[in-house]
Amino acid sequence: MDKVSDMAYNAKDTIKEKAEEAYDTALKKGHNMMYKASEMGNDAYDKGDMASDAKASVKEAMGDAISSGKDSSFDRYEDAKSKAHDTYMFAKDSMIDEAKEKYEAAKEMVSEAAGNLGAKMRTGRTAEL
Repeated sequence: MDKVSDMAYNAKDTIKEKAEEAYDTALKKGHNMMYKASEMGNDAYDKGDMASDAKASVKEAMGDAISSGKDSSFDRYEDAKSKAHDTYMFAKDSMIDEAKEKYEAAKEMVSEAAGNLGAKMRTGRTAEL
């Protein structure tokens, strides 16, 4: 019976060793799976942060574009208003200059007509005397 007892004892040790090996293997695999799951979670979190940052960047860029568009539109409006004002002032000055020229020409014509009338009057009187 010693032999049977030794075989049972050896079987018990073999089963214990196999069980410990299976436990260690399962534990290692479990740790590896937890590590990988943790890495995947961290990656997902990082990608979420990247997406959030990208969203913020897009939002900021859109805000800047809209603001820039508003500024650009306002600048174009101000340019157009300034050009219209400059055109008006040029036209006004031109009309004033043209009016002055016409006034001066008319004044000369009146002065010449008055001079001619005065000369006629003097010659007409001289002839009468």
